[in-house]
Amino acid sequence: MTKYCTQCGHPNDDSAKFCASCGTSFSIQTAPPQPPTQGAQAYQQPRYRFESALSVFTKNFGLIAPMVIFFVVDLIISAIVLAVLFLVFLHGSLYSASFVALPLVLGGVTGVILNFVSYFLLGIFASILIVEARNAVSNTPYSFRSARKEVSSRLSEVLPLCVILGVIAALFSFLPFLGWLLKGLLLMYFVAIEGLMFTRASRASSAISDAASLLSEVLNQDALSFVVILVASLLSVVPILNIFTLPYVALVLLVYLSEKGATPSSPPQPPTPYVASPASA
Repeated sequence: MTKYCTQCGHPNDDSAKFCASCGTSFSIQTAPPQPPTQGAQAYQQPRYRFESALSVFTKNFGLIAPMVIFFVVDLIISAIVLAVLFLVFLHGSLYSASFVALPLVLGGVTGVILNFVSYFLLGIFASILIVEARNAVSNTPYSFRSARKEVSSRLSEVLPLCVILGVIAALFSFLPFLGWLLKGLLLMYFVAIEGLMFTRASRASSAISDAASLLSEVLNQDALSFVVILVASLLSVVPILNIFTLPYVALVLLVYLSEKGATPSSPPQPPTPYVASPASA
């Protein structure tokens, strides 16, 4: 058999201890590095989308900023609404003979109003969060200001979705435990819609129908990640917890979309006008 010197490439007999051309000892020549085995590659690469999303989240913890701002704004508005309703109740209890029924009426009205306002605001800040998360997944620089500008450019589509989110959440407020489950599913569906809008440049109308297909694909191809999305969405109904869980839901879905080749959305460009060449003229 013949072996080749790794220094000069000269062919030598298999029993030779030194290269006949350059004299290099075969005992000190090292074999070329071998590629890692398939098992090692599988160990290094995350198996599930939720693992990849967690890795992105730990490196981009600033993604919680929109949710922190939402929490503060929601807290202030809720305090104002409660204060106004308390004054109305106090005024009614002093001057109305039927003030006994006021607590029940105002309690129901307060729940509906607060749920609508809270989820309407949540939809707006979640849209900003999704744009930031999309850039984080694609290793693109992001900021709250740039994400807000991109959301503002599609405000005509985002606002109706936020209104729908608020109205449905307000209706679910009358259902104690079932309402919590339905709100969690609603948030998961909303994030899927917005994810499609801001990654595939989908219109809101088409994204609403495509979101169900997206969630179904995740369930079929990565069931464990779907379970993580579902649990995190249910936890996102709980204030303060949603500061961390909602960004994670967005990241898992956006990691899946990025693997499917989704490209960042951009406004449609006008068609290029046809200019006749001198030859054709």
